[in-house]
Amino acid sequence: MADTQRDPDAAMFEGDELLEPPQWPKVVGTISVVWASLGLMCGLCGVANPLIKSYLTTPEMAAQQPPPAPITPLMLASQGAGILNTVLLLTAGIMLLARKPVAKTLHLAYAVISLPLFALGAYQIFQEQARIMEWARQNPDTPSGKFLAGGAGNTMFLMIFIFATVLGLAYPVFCLIWFGAVKRGAPMDVPREQIV
Repeated sequence: MADTQRDPDAAMFEGDELLEPPQWPKVVGTISVVWASLGLMCGLCGVANPLIKSYLTTPEMAAQQPPPAPITPLMLASQGAGILNTVLLLTAGIMLLARKPVAKTLHLAYAVISLPLFALGAYQIFQEQARIMEWARQNPDTPSGKFLAGGAGNTMFLMIFIFATVLGLAYPVFCLIWFGAVKRGAPMDVPREQIV
């Protein structure tokens, strides 16, 4: 069995023509690595946020603000699954930079897993909105209660949901289209038969 390992960055020659490997794996692989790195940082900050907030908030401040969201098994499971899915994307990006064929499958797996995770996150956002708006109705004399009850609360949550939708769905949908349709079966390197 012939060794199929080649330097993917080396220029290939066929006669007098210079053959270069396709550039899209480097571009998409780099985007995946950067996106996953940002996702890991945000995910870890999300896990650490309740702990940090509890140390920084005085009792007087806490009485004027909605209480933090209770930590539930569903929240922990979704955060854990989100971090693991982000690690999957990081691995997919690294494999794509190395031009390994498994990178396509890993990107598609990341995209498919991201869809139910997004739906779960949206459900939790709406639950959190209802909880905070109920607190605002019960505490109309606090500055936060006045702000939230005055219509700003619904606007704020709508903006959060739109932002979360764009961040949560943009890259998974791109991966589904790119790897599932556009580049389905496309080579990530110069075909072996074209190499002299």
